[in-house]
Amino acid sequence: MVERHIFRKEQKFARECLGFDFYDLLIADLKDWSNIKAWVSGTSYATGDLVNYYGLIIESKVDSNNNNPCEDTDGTYWMLADKFNTACYQSLWEDYMREYLAFSVMATSLDHTTYPVSAKGAQEWAQEGSGSGSKSASYQVFVSRKNKLLNDAAEIMDNMKSWVLREHNDADSACDFSDVLFVKQCIGTCNAPRQSRTFHFRPKNERWT
Repeated sequence: MVERHIFRKEQKFARECLGFDFYDLLIADLKDWSNIKAWVSGTSYATGDLVNYYGLIIESKVDSNNNNPCEDTDGTYWMLADKFNTACYQSLWEDYMREYLAFSVMATSLDHTTYPVSAKGAQEWAQEGSGSGSKSASYQVFVSRKNKLLNDAAEIMDNMKSWVLREHNDADSACDFSDVLFVKQCIGTCNAPRQSRTFHFRPKNERWT
């Protein structure tokens, strides 16, 4: 279910914000992880080695690395591998897109997990008796939490657009964002938007996540 939310959000994001011309450039620039093998306990990895750790592609930061990534809480031995070959695209993903995806998908998923639908209609999960002690949030708390996620996603989007436009207008920048939809729609020098607007976007396999 979550994967479908991501697909839908990414498609809208590409359609309304990035444009499919730039979206296709991002897809073409993805690193090829098809031959990355799973992390194996007890194996010693060198600096720069890539492993698949339960779906995450991570990179060894040190030589003779036999540390369990799950126990590397301070990031001394492992880090997330770059997703894109082009540094500017990697910065766009790492500083903005990745977090935007997380917030927007969480906000969308919240409806379906808090109020799941069955043959009897919408249900509200609740814990009774001596179970875990947790229960579904009140509607007021639910709305407040969802609005916070959406507001954070919109803030990230505005920050991203501001950064892209600054790079586009900087003659010394090595980043080429001329194919981005909202950049192409500008005439002359573009300024960052003043008003928040929520855009969404997608994942999986050869996609961005």
